[in-house]
Amino acid sequence: MWKALLNRSLVGLLAIVGLFVGFYVALNQVRNFSVKQRFTDRQALIARAQAGNLTTFFDDFGNSVKVLAQSPSINGRDKVTVEMMDTFMDEWGNSGLVGGVVLTDAKGIVRFNSNILGTRDLGVSVADRDYFLWAKTQEADGEYFVSEPVVSRLGATRGNMIVVVAAPVFAGDRFTGVIAASVQLKELTGRYMSLMNLSEETRVYFISGSGDLVYNASAGSPDMELLDEAKDLLDTPTAGSVEKQGHFVAYAPARAGNQEWLLVMVYPSS
Repeated sequence: MWKALLNRSLVGLLAIVGLFVGFYVALNQVRNFSVKQRFTDRQALIARAQAGNLTTFFDDFGNSVKVLAQSPSINGRDKVTVEMMDTFMDEWGNSGLVGGVVLTDAKGIVRFNSNILGTRDLGVSVADRDYFLWAKTQEADGEYFVSEPVVSRLGATRGNMIVVVAAPVFAGDRFTGVIAASVQLKELTGRYMSLMNLSEETRVYFISGSGDLVYNASAGSPDMELLDEAKDLLDTPTAGSVEKQGHFVAYAPARAGNQEWLLVMVYPSS
């Protein structure tokens, strides 16, 4: 009798221990999930904040370029035109982001140039650039265009990756050229994406609207397989985070005028 009672007690004790073990395991799983969720939420928040900062910069800069293009002094195409462009560079050059501004003729040839080096690199054609082709289709001023990242052909940014913000110039209803200002991509991404580098293991990428990797703010080569999956998120309307291939991936769309880019943060999940 005592033996049977002891056996029942042991069985009951083991059952209670099993319940506690199960509860502990479940609690840890919930805790781990909660930690992961907080981390991915934090990543997404940081990515969204920096994407918002990029959008704000291009809104401000694009409107400034548009105002410059509408100035009567620009159509004068004389020494006052040069003074206006130099003043524009005085205002934006100190940002460390803007390399220069040019004024073309109706054929896309650069006729005026003001940049951070103070040089007047003229005579270069930009007639094949997307921003000039866009400007020629406009019927009036009042809009600005943000280009795909390209390699600069002239001025202080020659040979470097830039994004061009441009606005058409009109004399009455006649198209007379384009005001085009260069934003230095390395400096731009360095400023707005540096806060996304949470640790040495973090990988930060900038993907253009056409799906090209245009900035890798990380040491070493990017994980192209993981990036190919991230490119599927280009059309996403909001920031978010997912877990892929043993990594947390946080992403946020960054809208700049007509362009829609994607900021991506990657961090090992284990």
